[in-house]
Amino acid sequence: MMEQSSPTPNQDEARRSGWWSAAARYLPVVAFLAFLLYYWRIYDLGGRMTGYGDALEYVWATGWFRQGLQNGEGIRLFVPGVFMPEGWSLATFANGLGVFALAVPIAFVLNGAAAFNILVLLSFVVAYGGIYRLVRLTAGRGVAALMGLLYLLWGGRWLRISGHLHILLGSALLPWIILCLEGALKGGRRWWIWATVAGLLWALAISFSMYFIWFGLFLVAGWLLAAVVRRRVAVIRGLLILFGSGGVAALVSLPYFYLYLRAGDTVKGFNIQAVNIYNLSLDWLPALFPHHPIPVLAEFAMRQTNGAPNEAAFSGFGIILLILAAVGLTGRARRPDIRAAAAITAGIGIVLALGPILQWNGEPVAVPALRPLNEAIWDVGHAMKPDIFSSPDAPPAFATGVPLPGLLLSATVPYFEGARVSARYLLIAAPGVLLLAAMALEKRPRRRLVALAAGLLLIEAARTPVRGLPFPVPAHPAFAWLAAHPVAPGESVLDLHQPLPDIALPVISGDALWATTMHRQPIAGGGGSVLPLHFNYLLGWFAQHPNPVDSPELPWLLRGYGVRYVLLHFRKGDTAALEALAAGSDDIAPVDCFAGAPGSPWNYPICVVEVRPPTLPAIDVYPASGFSSPEEWGIWATGEESIARWLATNTAEARFAVEMFPYCVEGQPQRVEIAVAGNVLAAHDWTDCATWQTEIVIPAELVTIGQNEIDLQFAHTDRPADVTGGANPDPRELSAGFTRFERLP
Repeated sequence: MMEQSSPTPNQDEARRSGWWSAAARYLPVVAFLAFLLYYWRIYDLGGRMTGYGDALEYVWATGWFRQGLQNGEGIRLFVPGVFMPEGWSLATFANGLGVFALAVPIAFVLNGAAAFNILVLLSFVVAYGGIYRLVRLTAGRGVAALMGLLYLLWGGRWLRISGHLHILLGSALLPWIILCLEGALKGGRRWWIWATVAGLLWALAISFSMYFIWFGLFLVAGWLLAAVVRRRVAVIRGLLILFGSGGVAALVSLPYFYLYLRAGDTVKGFNIQAVNIYNLSLDWLPALFPHHPIPVLAEFAMRQTNGAPNEAAFSGFGIILLILAAVGLTGRARRPDIRAAAAITAGIGIVLALGPILQWNGEPVAVPALRPLNEAIWDVGHAMKPDIFSSPDAPPAFATGVPLPGLLLSATVPYFEGARVSARYLLIAAPGVLLLAAMALEKRPRRRLVALAAGLLLIEAARTPVRGLPFPVPAHPAFAWLAAHPVAPGESVLDLHQPLPDIALPVISGDALWATTMHRQPIAGGGGSVLPLHFNYLLGWFAQHPNPVDSPELPWLLRGYGVRYVLLHFRKGDTAALEALAAGSDDIAPVDCFAGAPGSPWNYPICVVEVRPPTLPAIDVYPASGFSSPEEWGIWATGEESIARWLATNTAEARFAVEMFPYCVEGQPQRVEIAVAGNVLAAHDWTDCATWQTEIVIPAELVTIGQNEIDLQFAHTDRPADVTGGANPDPRELSAGFTRFERLP
């Protein structure tokens, strides 16, 4: 009997290789399921949410659309009871209509929370599959699965699971757009099919968020530029693919563009200084996620970003991933054409994420020698976009900072500044960075070294598992009181909080929107980051009045917006301004204070105050100057000029009913001229002491949103003490008395 020979080393290697090849086929699915099992701990999709705040915006808007369809009202894009008194067009909502096209059908079957959670999970699947397929162009299954997981865990996406569903869904499509471009580059005569599909995916991403107009453009242009540089495609063919895919995206998106632009005149644009707040600081690029689950790494991450709480500080790629990406740029590559495209798109995304001017340690880098260049760019921006580059001279940070392409693009390209959060351009860079890191791992011949790098990458990218918060959201007792005391038609409720020690501001959040489902009252605030012009004025007024109760304008302002009740949200920290409001005044009456609701977004006290009706309902303008104190019958104008202010929440024609009489002195006839912005709209000469009744019509072209002024010029004034020889001791210089100065509906 012959002895069985032992396996040779080559046979052992072949068996191990065969085992690994068989297992590797299932690795992508196993890796993704392991990711879900560990990180996604929400098992009741309709009973828990990833968070409140921004996430509640989606659930509220989903419910709004669903209710309209259920009631037979169709797709209701306008919400009259939010951002009162003008309402809110959801076409300008930062969360695109495409999100709700997916969410509403799910909500019909389940509920809004389930729709949100299912779409988050869908974004995970699509994003993971896209990166996996993309990396497979240059690496094996194991490395591709690893990069797919890193894309899901990267801070630029992970921070959005508690609210930014539009960014999650849109960014999930970016790797698939690249794959379509790859198909077009090698598709022969059928390149146009791939270009068309790329355009359709681009349009779908735009429907989720307008940000993807720019994200898609720079991603597609960068990838095709690399193809031209590497001579994979001729310049003409590259341009055809670019304009073909872009044309399809634009054509499909035209209805959405139309709806947005039609309502766009009612929203506030972003000043370039506001855009500059959301830059990526260059030193944050390798920063770890500040909320890392490992305490030592969390502390290290906080030191990297100096504890900055903004989105840019959460979007770093980490140290190890960037080192591997740098290694991937060197040496030989299996696909040098893919490497070039990855490098170019990563570079474009990083440069754009740095914003208009370079920052380090969260502060602008000053180079005074660049002042002439900066001022020239600023002058162009001020000439082309005076609302965006508002001051005639560049502010100090822009005058001496290091200008980046984002500054010139903001100055010259229409609507470019609308991509307010510059740091989000890292979404363009992420696929390129992951591709380069994958190439670095693919060239390492030792599997142990690759396994070690993979382990370190997963530790660096680790996150705290998502367990969720209860849904439906627990209510606050203040909302129950409010529901029992409805406001009159045209009136509303204003939520105020004190985010900083020295400022009280209206609340803009998903919490405020969701609260309307509980107290059932219209609100003067709202949600979203694109603010209506009339609300932006209200917000600015509070920002300029740190202790609003001290301003005599406050009651007039609140009445001008139709505010009946003010909800004072006593969150943690200094609340002195809110306490002063809660104490009340002549025009603001305290109602009641209610304890917080544990486990809800409102786990703090809320006090309710009521805006009292005016003592003189027939006089609703604000006597800014040249008026005495109101009296029971009306108010005297004093001096030869008086200024009355009124609030406009739109730019429509305004009409005022005026009833006035002169301070009558025999032999001294009085005259009045009423003007707006230098235009005389009415005048009257008194030949007796009779009351003059008139209606003033202010044309729409003279109306500005916010504070407006009516100028009243009188021929002369008289002091009762002088006219009566002291019988009437009144020392005021009177010109005319007003019994009515009221804006007409």
